[in-house]
Amino acid sequence: MDVTALKSERVRIALRPKMQEIARRVQLIREQDIGMMGGLWQRAEQSFRKNGVGIYFVKDAAEARRVVGKLVGTGPVVKSKTNVGREIGIVEFLRGRGVKVTDTDCGDFLVDMMKQKAVHPVTPALDLDLKKVAEKLKCKGDGKSIKEAVRKKLESEFGKAKVGIIGANFVSADGAVMLIENEGNIGKVLGMKKLVVVTSLEKIVGSHQEGLECLLAQSRFATNRVGKFIHIIGGPSGTGDLGEYQQGMHGAEEMHIVVVDNGRSELLKDEGKRDILKCINCGLCVLACPVFPNVGLEQSGMRGVVIESEAVGDEKLKEVWKCTGCGLCARICPAGIDLRGIAVVVRKKLVEHGHQTEGNQVMMKSIGESGDTLGKKAGGVGEDEGRKGGGADFTYCC
Repeated sequence: MDVTALKSERVRIALRPKMQEIARRVQLIREQDIGMMGGLWQRAEQSFRKNGVGIYFVKDAAEARRVVGKLVGTGPVVKSKTNVGREIGIVEFLRGRGVKVTDTDCGDFLVDMMKQKAVHPVTPALDLDLKKVAEKLKCKGDGKSIKEAVRKKLESEFGKAKVGIIGANFVSADGAVMLIENEGNIGKVLGMKKLVVVTSLEKIVGSHQEGLECLLAQSRFATNRVGKFIHIIGGPSGTGDLGEYQQGMHGAEEMHIVVVDNGRSELLKDEGKRDILKCINCGLCVLACPVFPNVGLEQSGMRGVVIESEAVGDEKLKEVWKCTGCGLCARICPAGIDLRGIAVVVRKKLVEHGHQTEGNQVMMKSIGESGDTLGKKAGGVGEDEGRKGGGADFTYCC
């Protein structure tokens, strides 16, 4: 896939007046809902419990893994895409306990099969070499042949599985998990006897209507089209055709939701970084980033770095030094997040804690000694020499 051409196309589309109109509505919704997150989750919890759904609020990744592990039991498990699940390492944890877990999203399946890491939150297999994928699948190297080979492999796994794990694009405070997709795999996962939803605090929206608006925006900004299937899941399946309502019919008989904090409550209190929680996870900022996919900011971009750092500390935050500071991500973000501004806040924190790149340390020393970022004493050239056409031995990204 020509990633450069894809970057250009998606950025151009995102800046169209119609897309910007959609973005302004999303920004209003997300700003309002993040500010009322606690109250909205109380409403959602009441609605879910009334509909027979188990709901668990967990502090960190370790607790999340324990709860999901207990719910899953021995499996087998089929799983749709869940970036929160990836954040907490749920697949590795379950497999470490001997549970068979199969990714059913085509991209996730291929990344897992090729033993690679996802490079993008929506299109995880964006950088895979399809020739190598085809060799592994023992099929022709065209997209249609690969698709059919993946589908055949997954058909048998759906038949064997007892538990389905899904994520959530959004969760309505009215009491529904809301998802959008193209492949149809989520619909099949919903048919498992037991359904476990892995999501996080910031996914909450005030109503079904707000959720639908955000779903459609997420799909358009992520893929430049509206997803083929929208799922609104309020509880286990059942039937009212036999007099008294009977729970469990063609879909899940049992449903549980695990809501992960993992530092988000503390992030909400941080005025410099709280806006990251407004993210709708379209991944446009990751795709548009000039360093993606060569060095990138991990598969989840600035959002992932900031959120995960709340749980694991400054070591994760060091990824922010890769940011060029161009600000394109902030310009195109449908949620209106100033990602460049957040990067500046994060870098300031890193410097205060003594974490700088070698190049940045040299630059700061040069400024202190000569008032020049290049500096006569830093292996570069002074201001006057630079203006005469000299070159620098060392340059920096500020």
